[in-house]
Amino acid sequence: MAHQLKKQQSDSSENWINFTFLIGFVVVMASVIAFRNPLMSLIPVGVGLVGTALWYFKWQYDEELPLPVYLVSIVMINVFGIFFYKESGLIYLYPLAAVHVLLVARNTLNVVVCMGAGYISMVAYLFISPASLATTYPGKIVTFLAGFVALGGLITMIALRMTQLQKESKHHKHNYDQLNTFVEFVKESSLLLLRVNSSGEILLMNNVARAALGNEDNDNISWPPGCSETIMQAFRLGIPQELTTYQNGKHYQFKFEPNQEADYISVYGEDITEIQKTRDRVDELNNAIEFAADGVAIINKSGEFTYLNNSFASLLGHVEKPSLDSQSWFDLWDEDQSKAFKEEVFPEILRSYVWRGESICQRIDGRTVEVLLTITRIPGGSMICYMRDNTAVKAFERDLIDAKDAAEAATKAKSAFLATMSHEIRTPMNGVLGMASLLSATELNADQREFVETLQVSGENLLSIINEILDFSKIEAGKMVISAEPVPVNKLIKNAMTLSSHRASTRNNTIVSHISHRVPEVIISDAGRLSQILNNLVSNAIKFTEGGKIELNVDAKELEHDQFEVSIDVKDTGIGIPEDKLATLFDSFTQVDSSLARKFEGTGLGLAICKKLAELMDGDIKVESTLGEGSTFTFRFITTAKKGANPDTQKEVMEPTLDGTLAKDYPLSILVAEDNLINQRLAMFVLEKMGYSVDLACNGREAVEMARINAYDIIFMDIHMPEMDGIEASGIITTDESIDTPYIAALTANIASESKNECFEAGMSEFILKPFKSGQLELVIRKVAMMKESIE
Repeated sequence: MAHQLKKQQSDSSENWINFTFLIGFVVVMASVIAFRNPLMSLIPVGVGLVGTALWYFKWQYDEELPLPVYLVSIVMINVFGIFFYKESGLIYLYPLAAVHVLLVARNTLNVVVCMGAGYISMVAYLFISPASLATTYPGKIVTFLAGFVALGGLITMIALRMTQLQKESKHHKHNYDQLNTFVEFVKESSLLLLRVNSSGEILLMNNVARAALGNEDNDNISWPPGCSETIMQAFRLGIPQELTTYQNGKHYQFKFEPNQEADYISVYGEDITEIQKTRDRVDELNNAIEFAADGVAIINKSGEFTYLNNSFASLLGHVEKPSLDSQSWFDLWDEDQSKAFKEEVFPEILRSYVWRGESICQRIDGRTVEVLLTITRIPGGSMICYMRDNTAVKAFERDLIDAKDAAEAATKAKSAFLATMSHEIRTPMNGVLGMASLLSATELNADQREFVETLQVSGENLLSIINEILDFSKIEAGKMVISAEPVPVNKLIKNAMTLSSHRASTRNNTIVSHISHRVPEVIISDAGRLSQILNNLVSNAIKFTEGGKIELNVDAKELEHDQFEVSIDVKDTGIGIPEDKLATLFDSFTQVDSSLARKFEGTGLGLAICKKLAELMDGDIKVESTLGEGSTFTFRFITTAKKGANPDTQKEVMEPTLDGTLAKDYPLSILVAEDNLINQRLAMFVLEKMGYSVDLACNGREAVEMARINAYDIIFMDIHMPEMDGIEASGIITTDESIDTPYIAALTANIASESKNECFEAGMSEFILKPFKSGQLELVIRKVAMMKESIE
């Protein structure tokens, strides 16, 4: 294309030069004939040589010649004119020279300079030899002026034509530049561009196509699979064809457009490897949604389905996907649920974007299925719903709830059983130990006293075993509650030492204690459970030590926020524990020697209960032992120091006053409500020994009636009684305005904390657990007497 444009410009210039030479030759020849001077023929020869030289160089280099070249041309023309000035050849020579210069030069500045130089030379010549012009030929001036005007017009026409040629040249150059730009664009295009004829020859091919299908050395290419067949089909059918193929790890998409008139096919190809990866990824995601285990559906604001996957259709009972316009979202639910979705759920989704809930879906076969729903708003105002079959989960939940209810019922039954067992076991034990205690207060011979003491020890041991079993059952049932009350540490240790000293002496043991100065005087904990753990550890140490030493050491480490870690060590020099038994020492019903002939008796629950109680108190129990040398049990727990507390906050059970003088000092009216005959006789006998005349009620109803008739100061009330229990009776007595409310003390064998709470809620002021000690009754009597004196 560019070569053709260059050729057109060169031909145009050459034609104009030839035309100018022809005019110049005619004029010069006419001048020669007119003046009859043959020498004039030399002038067109010189001018022709100059013009031809200019034309040759212009054609050879196709570039604008330097300005000096044109000036040299003008000078040479003037030299010829001066040499032949007598013949006035310059007059005819100048227009011809100017025409040649204008035809050859393109630059406007060059043309102007050359014309200016020529006119100056002509004027200079006229002024130099005006006389010669007049003498030689007087009419020559007129001829000069006429020729000047004529040739000036010719120059003007040529100049206009040259301007037009210059514009056309610029236009052709612009088209040429655009064509080059387009060619570069095609070469550098990211598309594969080829042109193939019916013989399979490559007519055109850009760089991308060469790099993808061929090589840089030649135009041979390797067509991807299917391309050759598709090209032949496009030639045969004469219609465009498309093909997606794969080669060298890349995916290509081709379009073949035939041109039957020109007998070639234009091939447009594109590397779609990344696009194909994206398509594959989209297909994977579509498959993941389509074959997801949960149902997925897209619905618009009107509840119309715009998409649903296989699982969603299956949940609705369809074997295949139904038509999207065959069913609405609101058809899946009953009337109430549909209304809730329209008026509550959908507006909620529009506000908060997501909603989660459960519902019951109606299948097309009439069955219902419990589903878990998650509905989310998506751009465009539609909603995407995830539906999961929740039937099995809900059934499992119902089974769990039933199992939980059954477990709670079993726990309640167990608690009731514990309460009943506590009552049924402690009630006769109350009679046994109470009567044994009363019997020991009578005059007995040596054998009788030994028998009574043996009876008391056996009863206490039996009661200890019963307490352990009941405590263990209570812990297992989750009913054990740790209270928080001020506990004087010195008194806690003193009581443990007092209770253990006699037993330690019977086994020829020495027992000592030490309390570190770091231990607070009063701590907040459960005094009863601390005593239970401490007494059990000390009792074990005494039981497994003979002729040795038991040490009880108490230390503490201060923590943050007034908290302390209290450590109680019980160290003995007894038989020790085998290493293989240490791991199971705190297991339930486990003993170091479990053989039938074991020397040391017990239930195997003591340490297990202590371990669990310690854990309930945010503590633990560890043991270190060497067989034959002794053991050390360490009980650690977290507690808070009670500052400024009264160290004597624990209640002491004093030795009873059974000489009949108590009633004289504290005259009170007392009612005992008890249904068990033995416990009736025991309570009445103890109170009579204190000097009191006691009224007796066999059940709660009798107690209420007697309280309405008599004004009692104290009522010792059993809980479990026929017709009306003690809790109900106490509630009536404390709320009946016709009754002067007495001080009611529960006298019961039920160890459940719930019973204790119920007693206090019913208006009772004291809770005494059977088997009771006589001193506990005396404490209540003294307290009530002091309260009565303060009121009076």
